[in-house]
Amino acid sequence: MSGHLNRRDSLRGGTGNARTRWWLARSSLGIALAGLLLVVPGAAIAARTVYVGAGPSQIAVVDADTYLVTSTISLPAPAAGLTVNRNGTRLYVANGASLYVLDTTSRALLATVSVGAFETGGADPVLNAAGTRVYVANASGNAVVVVDATTNALVTSIAVGVGPSAVAVTPDDARVYVANSFSHSISVIDTATNTVTATIPIEGRSPQPRAIAINPAGTRAYVVNLNAQSISV
Repeated sequence: MSGHLNRRDSLRGGTGNARTRWWLARSSLGIALAGLLLVVPGAAIAARTVYVGAGPSQIAVVDADTYLVTSTISLPAPAAGLTVNRNGTRLYVANGASLYVLDTTSRALLATVSVGAFETGGADPVLNAAGTRVYVANASGNAVVVVDATTNALVTSIAVGVGPSAVAVTPDDARVYVANSFSHSISVIDTATNTVTATIPIEGRSPQPRAIAINPAGTRAYVVNLNAQSISV
């Protein structure tokens, strides 16, 4: 994901004098750090932890308080997007045609789930509030893939608009909203039936929606439009 340098904290390797400098870059949308960075609540793991895509086929595990790189996790392929479940026990990494499921304690790869024959596009996987479903945007396949978080099995693939780039789930887990970058629209998915029930066009000339968030009440969706440099509500 492209972006400009925003923060210049040095994250230090935990052994010897070796230092690894990690540049934490804001995404081009100006909303979240790099899309490959997230914090696990301190209650889930002994200390706050940050997971960062770190070069070829690795994730750096960083202590968020000391900036120390405490370990690295090797992957079969580079990370395109990642997220952690609510209790911090599972790390989900999207890459290419796969979703990797890792145990955050042992760092072991628990499962590799095929999510289609196309690139996932760099969007972070998204878990529902219940922690039972993982939604992965397949940008090249114009679909959202649904994975059972309990069995790590593929549930279905749902056709959406062109170039889905971001996914958001309502707090009640009833609907999934998908930002379609190249058809300039939002697909609304009913999670009970896994079908698209509505397609909402984004007004403007090629606005290119690239990120989406839903308020805690589930009454508003906020869409960041890259080309239009605007937010739609």
